[in-house]
Order: sequence, then structure tokens, then C-alpha cells
Amino acid sequence: MPKDSDRAGVIAELLDIMTKTAGESEPLVETADEPAADGFELPETYNETRVDVVFGNPSWGYVYWDISEADMSFICAARAPLALRVMLFDSAGSPLKADSFALPVSLRDRAQYVLFPAGEKDVRIDLSLETKTPKALTSSPVLHLPHGVPDFKAVALDDIPPLLALSGYKDLLKEQYAKRRESS
Repeated sequence: MPKDSDRAGVIAELLDIMTKTAGESEPLVETADEPAADGFELPETYNETRVDVVFGNPSWGYVYWDISEADMSFICAARAPLALRVMLFDSAGSPLKADSFALPVSLRDRAQYVLFPAGEKDVRIDLSLETKTPKALTSSPVLHLPHGVPDFKAVALDDIPPLLALSGYKDLLKEQYAKRRESS
């Protein structure tokens, strides 16, 4: 609300609107269960196969994806598991991957948080069918991991600051490394 507006007048107008609409069955605010007043709703899917990454911080990325109807049919026919394959490169222009690991996902999943390994590397996320030779359905752009990614293996679990320990950080680190293999 602007500083120079008449606060009492605005409150009086809002109260007046509330009393006039108190008997009406139509709510002032739309809920998620109701269609938008203009009839426009966001679709569940945009019918394109793509994967994108948003960094939450230098260590974590939020990976989200969409699968087209044609690719969904192909996946169902192949009867192969679906996975996010995290490809790590020494540099963005390098054709050879330095390391990779796969995170299994289901057909209903559309997003996943990913903990990236420590070090200065470039990363690409593939949405792939995990057959004998994984087949990438789509790939994110190659993104540079910043210098600030800490080496979690070097962090002594007993040396975690108390406030960070209260957040469950220690258990998160143990679980993350227990569930995925890192090749060196």
C-alpha cells in the first residue's frame, strides 16, 4: 500500500466489499480446485521432452523435466527404467565425461533435487532410458559448477556446526552417499 494513501479509507472500502459479498456464494479468491475466471488454466504438461536445472546453491540443483506423449509411448513400449543421468565433464568443451551417475525416477516424477560432487567441473543432466547402453531422451545444457562446491567427504561429521546439525544435515549426507556410487 502506498505511503500517501488513506489507510482508513482503504480499510473501510474492503469492509464494505466484504459485507456486500457476504451472502454471495462466489468467493473473492480463486482456489486451485476451481478454474480461472478467464477460463485459462496451465496444462499439466507442455508436450515437449526437455530437462532443466536450477541451482539452489553451489552444491544442490533442482532438476525438472517434461516428457512428450510420443516419448512417453516409446518409454512404455521399451519397458526400461527411466533415470536422470548426471554427466560430469572436466570442461564445457570436453567431449569425454569425467564421471557420471544415475538417479532412478518413475514415470510420474517431474522433479528431483541433486547433490553435485565437489570440485570444479561442468555438468549436464540427461533424462535417459536405462537399457544396456543408456539412451538419452533429452539433455540439459552443460552448466558450470562454481568453485564453491564443498568436498563433503572431507567434512568430518563430528565437526558440523550445531545449528547445521539440528537441520538433519549429517543424516542427509550419509543417505546421499549411501544411495549412489561415485567413481573416481
